[in-house]
Amino acid sequence: MGSKIVFVLPQLAMGGAELQNIRQINYLHQQGYTVYLILTNNIVDLREGLVIPEEQIFELHFPYNYPSVKSIPSAFKVIRPLTKLLQQLAPHVVIASLPLSQYLLRMVKRFGYSPQKAPFKLVAYHHSMQYEANPLNTLGKRLFNKWNQWLAEQVDDYTLCVSKAVEQNITNHFTLKRPLVLPNSTTTRNIPITAGGQELLAKAWAKKAPLPFTIIIPGRLHPSKGHLFFIQAFQQWIQKHHLQADAIKVVIVGEGYIRKDLDDAIEERDLQAYFHFTGNLDNDLLLSVMKAGDLVVIPSINEGFGIVAIEALMQSCLILCSDAGGLPEVIQDGHNGYTFPKLNTNALLEKLTFLYENRDQTLIDPALLRQSYLERFTLEEQMKKLMVFLEIAEKVES
Repeated sequence: MGSKIVFVLPQLAMGGAELQNIRQINYLHQQGYTVYLILTNNIVDLREGLVIPEEQIFELHFPYNYPSVKSIPSAFKVIRPLTKLLQQLAPHVVIASLPLSQYLLRMVKRFGYSPQKAPFKLVAYHHSMQYEANPLNTLGKRLFNKWNQWLAEQVDDYTLCVSKAVEQNITNHFTLKRPLVLPNSTTTRNIPITAGGQELLAKAWAKKAPLPFTIIIPGRLHPSKGHLFFIQAFQQWIQKHHLQADAIKVVIVGEGYIRKDLDDAIEERDLQAYFHFTGNLDNDLLLSVMKAGDLVVIPSINEGFGIVAIEALMQSCLILCSDAGGLPEVIQDGHNGYTFPKLNTNALLEKLTFLYENRDQTLIDPALLRQSYLERFTLEEQMKKLMVFLEIAEKVES
């Protein structure tokens, strides 16, 4: 393939957007594309996931990762080196993931190049419910949004959104150029419970199998993921049904800056015996843990898509999730899992009660759960769509 593609992100931190872009970069590289990665800041902890050569990875050390009062005026400091680098690479398409990358690339294309020259096609890649998580509730935010919108109208060529919900959220406040919904994906695997998951849960319970009812909550420890809401609701649930700690346990997988808040919330409610934290796990071990548990719960308050939901489907796990953002595009209530309105305690407890009381029944065929993943969310299916998109983007005039 003759196509040269550049992905631009603020950094490679542990997040859904970063992991998704790594998979796409690796796949395109293996298909013969020349793929570069530019990090406007630097790599944090995901370098080992990349298969492209080191000389195709660039770090610019711009000390910000999202638009802010400080980062917006400082953006001019990185425009010149970013422009120079892109001129050297001469890509056909540049994919800017996350808001800061999109803003910086718009500035580069509008002010770093001659207006008469179209050096590359610019694709803005949206992964989150951006305006739900960060509403336009100040004059400064509204003014920046108008400026950013003007830039987008001048230089954007295409838009990718990970879900219909994300597309609608952005469209409500911003005009998108030629939008395409490209659902997230993951590499197809089938990791057994014996790949560490069963052993880890046995340690969490401090006993051997068969284990009592175990709930797994996977994901970053971040306010948007709904952990605090779940802890509050869980307390009401066990009190109402008089459930003891030897009958049920919640295993929280992940790390994040609200860990102490979660510890405090659990301690305040005297729930320590019901909860177990694993910290971050290798992905195969996470998949094994999910499969070894009885129920995967995703109580998100804000969610662009929900990669853990498709990973749970891939593992044939029973899922209970909120209806935040793009999650209803993955899980349909009663078909391939169960859902509840986000932040609705009564609805969550009603579903938890139903699932717990029927814990010895097969409520949904595990084969159907995996099939719902295979039909819609494999990496191969996503990349077929993305490569067609890139081919069109390269050929169509702006």
